[in-house]
Amino acid sequence: MTEAEWFATNDLRGMAAHLSRIWSDRKGRLLSCSCLRLVWDELFDVRCRRAVEVAERFADGSASEYERMVAAGEARDAEKAPSLPSSPLTNHFFAVAAKMCLLRKPNAGGVCHFVSAFARGRKGIKMEIATLTREVVGNPFRPIRFHPAWRTETAVLLARRMYESRDFGAMPILADALQDAGCDADDLLAHCRDPHAVHVRGCWAVDLVLGKA
Repeated sequence: MTEAEWFATNDLRGMAAHLSRIWSDRKGRLLSCSCLRLVWDELFDVRCRRAVEVAERFADGSASEYERMVAAGEARDAEKAPSLPSSPLTNHFFAVAAKMCLLRKPNAGGVCHFVSAFARGRKGIKMEIATLTREVVGNPFRPIRFHPAWRTETAVLLARRMYESRDFGAMPILADALQDAGCDADDLLAHCRDPHAVHVRGCWAVDLVLGKA
């Protein structure tokens, strides 16, 4: 896969294969959770939603190994539970996807596949997931070299607030703070200022500011 193809493709299997050796467990876990949040209203079983929430906390070290194991067990139970007559496959495979978020080695490729295959009534779901993948991973062909001097108190405060609240409305302000600190990484500044960009927890730009991998 070339850099140009990376930014144009919605081939989820191809993207996952390209990233399988370079993305961290945290990135894969957060991407998996973001995919399932696209179909949050279709996660009818509360155990599946809880699995996603625990996986997100586990990714950042705020959920214990015990919590991970309990939530994974609940997701397995949801996978085996009787399905609703209206959507038997959807319920089963979304439960499988929720369980995958909590594996020791999260299976982001599998989660992306199940969500794209069984999301009901969402046109363009593959492109949405491809966009999320680029949002979490960034450009693997041209990674940004983040200078520590750009990680000012203001920039970190803005990034942390957005990360914790999931409200990324201050991204353009973050770009200004980075530029004031001497940041000259055009791709980073452009991503922060792009009015059409989709931002989720695990955003590569915010992660750079917070020093998360």
